[in-house]
Amino acid sequence: SRSLSLSLTHTHTLSPSAKSAGSMLLRVAAGLAAGGVAAVCACGASVGNLVKSREVHDQILERGCGTMYTRTSGRTKQALVATHETLTPRGDPKIPGQTMVFVSPPSFVSSRASWLPVLSFLQPSTAVLTEVVGYGANIDAPTAANLNPATFESALEHQLTAVRKENNNSSLTVVAAGHSAFYVLRIAKRNPTLFNKIVLANPTFRGPLPTAMYDLTASGKSVLAAIVKAAASGLWITYQLPLFGAGFHYLANSKSNITNQLKSHVYVQPESITPHVIDVNLDMARQGPPLPKCAFLVGKTDAFASREDAQREMRSLSLEVPVMALMGEQAPKTSDEDLGVLKLAGIPVISTRGALRSYEEFPEEIASHIAKFITTQ
Repeated sequence: SRSLSLSLTHTHTLSPSAKSAGSMLLRVAAGLAAGGVAAVCACGASVGNLVKSREVHDQILERGCGTMYTRTSGRTKQALVATHETLTPRGDPKIPGQTMVFVSPPSFVSSRASWLPVLSFLQPSTAVLTEVVGYGANIDAPTAANLNPATFESALEHQLTAVRKENNNSSLTVVAAGHSAFYVLRIAKRNPTLFNKIVLANPTFRGPLPTAMYDLTASGKSVLAAIVKAAASGLWITYQLPLFGAGFHYLANSKSNITNQLKSHVYVQPESITPHVIDVNLDMARQGPPLPKCAFLVGKTDAFASREDAQREMRSLSLEVPVMALMGEQAPKTSDEDLGVLKLAGIPVISTRGALRSYEEFPEEIASHIAKFITTQ
């Protein structure tokens, strides 16, 4: 069924490049010049209600589910509260007997609703949608000191365990995107009985500014790489300032910045970037706690500090769970090259149309690969 409108359900993980991060800084600098620090703080005070808002995610889920799914909400609480949506098709499932969990990654714009286009083709018996804690509709955020992979992995493992209990202790088929893909691999290594199969959708392990630093260093531009590193440190401090950090985040995320990101590495088809899609992504960027989004930008959420670290861990990775990876063929070059580490663990990587959100832009193709993988013994 194509009854889910893609124009309503497209959401995107935005990965600002060094250039776009610089433009963000310039916009805020212009705001400071016009009104000063007080103006940015006033902006932060006026948008404070957005920090605990998940309104845009709920709106998309409500419209996207429509009459096609029964939607129930769940939550687990450990150190942090993590929430999820459980969708069951009102008609016969296309993939019976499967409990599938879809995990959205850390990003400026993360949403469990981004899986709705793929679900319109998969329709398993049970679909559970969530994000890493602190992102999307999971608005209970870790403190600055705890915004790291260990926190995300622990919370996600606890959540997956709870979801399994809710579903008769049946093993889960997990589809994890971006950075969450590598969190899931680590969970599977220490707790394989949670999983039936794992699909890694456009997996990444480096944030935007660390990637920019890597690319600049590789091209011999070490001075520029050092400047980006200093800017990342400054951003991390800035985001933690009361009121000012929230105002900074709001001003830095403009409609033009969102549009640039969608064009640069999220979509490959210009017609995918509609005014509605841009507006939805702007709401996604501005809603929810801003500090976790900065953590993604500056590399605090990175699964590995370097490609060499990733290679060492993947060489020693031995999993009892079948795993497959998908990557859009027009993803940024560095992201694509990083996937070489998966081959060291014997994980096959399938190239698909699209870029870093191929499963939103080409959901039928992505769903076909996933269905074939999980229904093959």
